[in-house]
Amino acid sequence: MLISQNRLSEESEHRADLALHIGLLTEYELTRVLHMLDAMQDKMGIDNAAHDELADLEMETKPEDVLAETERLQQRALSRTKPPA
Repeated sequence: MLISQNRLSEESEHRADLALHIGLLTEYELTRVLHMLDAMQDKMGIDNAAHDELADLEMETKPEDVLAETERLQQRALSRTKPPA
């Protein structure tokens, strides 16, 4: 029983890791597309100043920042589940 729980836990961690990698890759690709669209608008003389919210989307997501935030949230969740000493 314990072995099967460990295996399920490992599979769950693997799936979560894969989902994180896929999400980061998707974020990277979408950011590149937004940069290309921005360059196309500039080349065509289209004013895009009214779309300031797109500037946030065009910012590069750093994987190390995502991992640090994930670890911080995990530590916070663990500290909530531990009984007080």
